[in-house]
Amino acid sequence: MRRRALLASLPLLSGCSGLSPSSGPETRTSHSTTEQPSPSPAENVGTPEEPYTVEGAERIEPVGFGFVNTTERDQYVTIVVEHGSETVLYRNLTLPSQEWTPFENVVASLGTFHITVETPDGGHLEHTWLVRRGASSLRLELTSDGLQSRQHVTCDPNCTALDASGESAELPYTERGDATESASRVVLKNVGTESRQVDLSVGFDDETLVDYAYDLPAGIAAVVPVSTLSGAYDLTVASAESERHYEWHTPEERTARFEIDEMGAIRPNCTTVASRREADSEGLQLDEIRNFGDRPRDVTVRIDADGERVVDETVTAKPHRETYLDLDVSADERLHLVVELDSGARLDGTWGVCPDVGKLSLDVEAGEIRLLRGRHTVLTSAPDRIGTTTPQ
Repeated sequence: MRRRALLASLPLLSGCSGLSPSSGPETRTSHSTTEQPSPSPAENVGTPEEPYTVEGAERIEPVGFGFVNTTERDQYVTIVVEHGSETVLYRNLTLPSQEWTPFENVVASLGTFHITVETPDGGHLEHTWLVRRGASSLRLELTSDGLQSRQHVTCDPNCTALDASGESAELPYTERGDATESASRVVLKNVGTESRQVDLSVGFDDETLVDYAYDLPAGIAAVVPVSTLSGAYDLTVASAESERHYEWHTPEERTARFEIDEMGAIRPNCTTVASRREADSEGLQLDEIRNFGDRPRDVTVRIDADGERVVDETVTAKPHRETYLDLDVSADERLHLVVELDSGARLDGTWGVCPDVGKLSLDVEAGEIRLLRGRHTVLTSAPDRIGTTTPQ
């Protein structure tokens, strides 16, 4: 690949780069990142004294990006920023553990730049850095799972920072012009190294809300707010090589995230910030019921996994007490949860995009039910009385 060849051709620090100058660009030798010295400014080859500007492009205030190392040790990296055939920035440096390292005043004009990051142990990341109106700032991450980039463009469904075309209703869709509830959304991220076209189609009540094609550069995520209405949506995400169909339920799955990989394969991204903190977050774990009322309540819980009833039990939740359930259910494609109170209140949720729901709990108050993930409300039996849903 040309980008790997570029990194191999640039002058890296002796004994620190993790790339062997005498070998091909795919050959790597392992070096301990804890022993790498921080390079001096003179060793940062190709770093401009002034922010880079694209000839003929609109000038802006200088911008850069940040790089956070969330691992438990210092990590050595090589970073290259290019515009066409020109090297904008080239750095060898050690990222301190658990710290944010800013790269400020890198460019001072609108443009599209290519970023390549490598680590001595073979980690490799390519990202198309969009310095455009409508694009978010860029955040690079080095985690225990490897290198990651985070930059998104919000589309309504068209977006000024991306090439996009298609037809849609006015988004986010709502029956009331004054609706204030946060909209459900679809996130499409290209995790490959080349630009790729991704098609999105969403239907609701026999109406097509959006039918759009997005040209996604490497590393970029398109965020499409769809609707403020609760219900089941027909969702299709497609590339030239893959097509996936889902029955998407909101608000329980407020955000449907998808990744498109190097081969064009599409997969749901079910890893949230909360689940990254919980190694055992596969499936659905219903831990406890908290009864805030003054009387005991009979609570019935039913769970279906891939169409099969796996839980059907009733427990008595004592007033002002926590009742532990310890229910743990997994599914390959679909989870359906029903919770009923002796008061007649009912809560009904379905997860068809990401059945890896994580840890949930139930609150009972004033004869109503609330399903929570941590402190965030996922579903309620009476939103007007007990609160409203919070986007996940």
